[in-house]
Amino acid sequence: MWAYANNPFINHGIGELADRLQRAEKIEEKQEMINLFITRVDGAFIANINEELVKDQIELFLYLARLDLGIKFMLTYYSAVQSRLGTGSEDFHLVSLAKEYQPFIKEAMTGFMLGYRYDIKENEEIGSFKLIEYSGIGRYLLTEWHEIYEKAYGHKGPALVLLSGTSHLPGSSHYHLDIEPKWIIESNRLKSKITQQFLPKYDEQKEREIAISGTNNRAENIRKLANNLKTDIQWELNHWKSKNEKRGVILVVNSYEDVVHAGEVFLNDPNWKGKFRLLSKDNKSDDIWYPRSLIEQFSETGAEVLIAPLLAVGRGYNILNEQKQALFGSCFFLVRPYPIPNDMTFIIQSLHSSLQYYYSKLEEEGLTYACGLKRLRNLSRSRFELMYQKPDFWSILTEQEKKILSWYIFVPVWQMIGRLLRGGKDAHIFYCDVKFHDKNRKGLSLLEYWQKLMQENKEQPVFKSLYEPFIESIQDAIQEDSF
Repeated sequence: MWAYANNPFINHGIGELADRLQRAEKIEEKQEMINLFITRVDGAFIANINEELVKDQIELFLYLARLDLGIKFMLTYYSAVQSRLGTGSEDFHLVSLAKEYQPFIKEAMTGFMLGYRYDIKENEEIGSFKLIEYSGIGRYLLTEWHEIYEKAYGHKGPALVLLSGTSHLPGSSHYHLDIEPKWIIESNRLKSKITQQFLPKYDEQKEREIAISGTNNRAENIRKLANNLKTDIQWELNHWKSKNEKRGVILVVNSYEDVVHAGEVFLNDPNWKGKFRLLSKDNKSDDIWYPRSLIEQFSETGAEVLIAPLLAVGRGYNILNEQKQALFGSCFFLVRPYPIPNDMTFIIQSLHSSLQYYYSKLEEEGLTYACGLKRLRNLSRSRFELMYQKPDFWSILTEQEKKILSWYIFVPVWQMIGRLLRGGKDAHIFYCDVKFHDKNRKGLSLLEYWQKLMQENKEQPVFKSLYEPFIESIQDAIQEDSF
């Protein structure tokens, strides 16, 4: 089996069976090939084992070995034929990392990892394989950029100025850079003010509040929630008109699939015809869809409501009106932006936050060179496996894990809020998924954790300067009489 896994196209007595298995159309034929495989490798079923499951696993193994070899072939030869094919690296994301940077990037803490993940989207029976590659610690390419060439060639590197406010977030394992800020750039405008409110809605029976994150009937619940929010959305539009401000409302979800589900309730309502748009990740543009590439010109559509995924517009864009001020005045977060199960981005960044601790541990143990590297990889792999296998339900997380996750979710939410504060404008923020502040669960909710973290850091001048509008208003979102 090991020989087959290394090269499944060489006949090890198994390759021929795999060929026949791939061509088989009937279940009986497949079962016959799998039974022959078990016999050929001198295998046997032990007592009290699920034989059907084992046979399914064998079939998957035979296919996956060939898929693995094919992907390794593409990784090896893609760049050689890239120019001849006339394609760019965006067509194959695994080769998107510029080779010139590779010598300067610290190697992955676990050692290079390449794996697969099988994802099935909601309401679909057949999923797709996604490749997962972990090759290095990219953050150090940024933070050490100013001295990279000095280490390599003895020449001083370029000056490096980090301008992102969320790079200063004490306690965040994912975003904080342990570099003391040297300047604070402030505006002479009045500081923006935001109001924050927890705004859950009930289902048709008025028995329970609508939850989106972590539920099995996500699509249906998004439609219910969006439908129940129509009155609130219209109230917000009227509010800004009463202040003679031409400002709109943005409904924030987690994915483009969520956009479709939320948009359905407006598509089927003639009262909202022409008043809303759904963000499209491609160039689709009509009376319903609006392309992400043109998001900064959204005011030209005349629409008052945009439904968009959080990460699609939450950073890097200035969505302004004719006065060069924030176009949107109100934001409804329909879905708690919780990481998907086994989110590799979250896991890898959390792992990187442990690097300095592991360095200290190696120093205490007196390990260097090959012994130190081996120990680092063992520690990192153990940590990786623990995070990957452990369920990440909020209710069972430790306090430290909740703190890390709270900061991780806070940053994209705060960046989204920042779109509404451009030009010194004020904003209204609503958290509508009951999972933001589910009081039926033990311990602090996500909103309560944000409030706790703000209180712990509010006396720090830099922190207060960056997040003051949020610090001053998060308490209002968790008041019992806010809904």
